[in-house]
Amino acid sequence: MTGHVTGSKGLATVAMLKAFHDRGEDYIGMFMPFVRDAAQSLPEDGFTTDRVRRAIVIRHQLDVPEQPLKTLLGRAVRKRWLRREGGRYLRCDENDNTTDLTKARAVVEQEQKELAEELRRVAATRGMSITSNQDALQMILAFLDKAEPRAATASEAGELVRVWALTP
Repeated sequence: MTGHVTGSKGLATVAMLKAFHDRGEDYIGMFMPFVRDAAQSLPEDGFTTDRVRRAIVIRHQLDVPEQPLKTLLGRAVRKRWLRREGGRYLRCDENDNTTDLTKARAVVEQEQKELAEELRRVAATRGMSITSNQDALQMILAFLDKAEPRAATASEAGELVRVWALTP
């Protein structure tokens, strides 16, 4: 399954997916918090797979293919977070204590902004210019992809970036 991330907020979504994976979720299960969040956010209490899919794209800039989404919705039914009636899904609110992931993503985005700003600041002291925070984040991703570090936490990744930025 490939969940395609769209838009500028996609990096934060990818970071959240990584956190879910680190908690031991299977590949498809990493997407469950996004499914639950999207279903909980819908104003109507009777929705289709497509409606949940569109809500995930809108809220998280994450496009989950239909078949894996059906699998996730089936898991939600088995866990009694949702129930299925007549081809539609209905919330079982008494069993749902879903956190608003848009707030959690905002925290991640703020941390990424601060990391990008710090990289730009350090680069400027070394005579290098990084034109935007987005460019700084792309540089960080390229570095992490190339280096394949064992960074288990954001602070470790931040330290790697600081070391990299200071290296002549």
